[in-house]
Amino acid sequence: MINKLTKKEKLSLLTGESRWTLNPIERVGIKRYVFADGPHGVRSYENPCDNDSLVNKATATPSLALLANTFNRNLVYKVGDVLGKEAAFYGVDALLAPGINLKRSPLAGRNFEYFSEDPVVTGVLAEAFVNGVQKNYVAATLKHYILNEQETNRFNNISVVDERTLHEVYLKPFKIALKAKRKLVMSSYNRALIINKTKEEHITESDYLVNKILRRKLGFKGTVVSDWDSVQNKDNTIGIIDIEMPYSKNKELSIKHAKKYDDKVIDKSVNRIIELFKFSKKRKQENVNFLEHHELMNKVVEEGIVLLKNENILPLNKDEKLIIIGPFFKNPPVGGGGSSELRPFLEDSLFNYMNKGNYTYYESYEMTDVLKNDLLTSKKVLFLSGHTKSEVSESKDKKSYSLPENQINLLRKISSINKNIILITYTASSYETKSINNTYKALIYHGFAGQCNGKPLYNVLYGIINPSGKLSETFPVSEKNNVYPFPVIKDYNEYKEKTLFGYRYYNYKEIDVSYPFGYGLSYTTFSYDNLEIKCENREVYIYVDITNTGVVKGKETVFVFLVSPFYQYKTPTLVAFDKKEIFPSETQRYEFKLTKEDLEIYNPNQGYITPTGIYDIYVGSNANDFFLKETFNYICDKITNNYTRETTLFHLIQNKKCQEYYDEIVKMYELDAFFFEVNPVKRLKEELLKKGIAVRTANEIEKKLLRLGNDR
Repeated sequence: MINKLTKKEKLSLLTGESRWTLNPIERVGIKRYVFADGPHGVRSYENPCDNDSLVNKATATPSLALLANTFNRNLVYKVGDVLGKEAAFYGVDALLAPGINLKRSPLAGRNFEYFSEDPVVTGVLAEAFVNGVQKNYVAATLKHYILNEQETNRFNNISVVDERTLHEVYLKPFKIALKAKRKLVMSSYNRALIINKTKEEHITESDYLVNKILRRKLGFKGTVVSDWDSVQNKDNTIGIIDIEMPYSKNKELSIKHAKKYDDKVIDKSVNRIIELFKFSKKRKQENVNFLEHHELMNKVVEEGIVLLKNENILPLNKDEKLIIIGPFFKNPPVGGGGSSELRPFLEDSLFNYMNKGNYTYYESYEMTDVLKNDLLTSKKVLFLSGHTKSEVSESKDKKSYSLPENQINLLRKISSINKNIILITYTASSYETKSINNTYKALIYHGFAGQCNGKPLYNVLYGIINPSGKLSETFPVSEKNNVYPFPVIKDYNEYKEKTLFGYRYYNYKEIDVSYPFGYGLSYTTFSYDNLEIKCENREVYIYVDITNTGVVKGKETVFVFLVSPFYQYKTPTLVAFDKKEIFPSETQRYEFKLTKEDLEIYNPNQGYITPTGIYDIYVGSNANDFFLKETFNYICDKITNNYTRETTLFHLIQNKKCQEYYDEIVKMYELDAFFFEVNPVKRLKEELLKKGIAVRTANEIEKKLLRLGNDR
């Protein structure tokens, strides 16, 4: 097909026709290609070329954050399948989802659009999501590539990160999810500076990040599309990204100067785009059953609701009288604001399921005399709290880590009269609980559930189903406990925490959290026994027995954490998880397989390697509760280094002893630690001499750093 296209036609495929479409070339059989948001439902238009036309109704699925709390790959796959079916029904060729950026801060504005703070959870669930979507010959889009963890100043923000952190943390979700033969990757708005590798540059213009890393090192064969309106200079993106959306600001200029573009470079992008067209041609436009999709989403939300506290107040008895407070009882939030918004097929609420004779309802968050008198009856109180899409949205980060002040004030007033409170929170992600923890007896983290805000919650409250959701992100005590100030207002956003954020940071620094990653209560209990590890042909097999020691059936997610002797920070890091249903007194054996890739680290001198050594395995119910531990010896790669004084200091301090010695030097001589990490070792000596340090002392410091850094 490409040989039939003129150069002008080829260039026309490299940018959008309209807000949501690519240019058709009918004479060679290339039809109009249609994109649609999004991660929580298909937001398509009756006329895809007209952004002001009516938005089609679609199933509003749970947020990716709630979806991750299920830790259920099969359910995530089914959600992807629903989105793929509805996209196909509406003639959509590519769905702009899922988002797989990581949650560096609880204040990040798009946390509800992302799976987790953990790269393995994110990558594994994204792979399942993609497979579900693409089963229907609708292309899924991994976004936002890469280092796009804050909304503030997102067009100018420069993410500054070292190689090891880039590969071991932020690239890992992409690396895992790309196993799903992803068709599309979306580049992000921000700029990036990879220490010792690149200058500051827009992702859309980064040959290193897009071609060298994404295409060659990670093996991505598909198409790279820009985030909408992110391209600053179309000419600088040729040969890097393939498609600029929604349309080029200097499109005519680019076509006018078409002769200056290398035909081979253009043809590579065009061939990748043609593969998208070929994939979508296999799609069938079949009717969908929206009611069936709604019932499936109910099941998903049931598994994603997280019970965080329960002082013998749940489950409820259907005959007991309740007081219900808050507008979310009748009008709960569907999701956050921004590009993930859509027109739901239907909307549901807890109001539709409650027996009207069993409760009194107070819509506002204000104390009244009538409410005060009602509270004296010692009825149980359902207090529905949280945020709306106007408070949590794309393009802005959160200003507060707390629930809204008017809600907290009423909660405290009610608690002073009646302690039998069940707090239900509709929030985008984690929030502050310590200051209000003594005001309620039960806490349910509901999250943004799309159109399914009624039946699942009712079933959890009354014990019709046993809650099995667990947190896919840490609930820190305060946003001030976060590893770095957020958001970063200045242009340079330095990832100084390196690989140490989320649960890894809190565990390593021994900082208390309100609720750890992986936490979630059940109406039953489980015991962990008989951890066994076998190594065969460079694969590690892990077995553990989980027994339901309670009286009702339940589902338990088991987490496997690894400590490598070669981790930059020796703290347990998630490598595997699984979820099973277990009946009372039944024992289920969980089996996990770790490959060479699961154990690998990134050595700037050698690339991805899996070093020979003794590894620790921890098995538990969350990131703080490890019940079993074993070690195993793994024989594989040898680390080799040959660092000199011309080497960036960052590479040397991958060695823990070198890092500790460097920290001593920084403190002793009051140095800017991050500045010297990103420069050659010799710069440190030069600075020490400027400070009047004796030449002999400066030489000894440099030699010791090199000796420790090269010692593996």
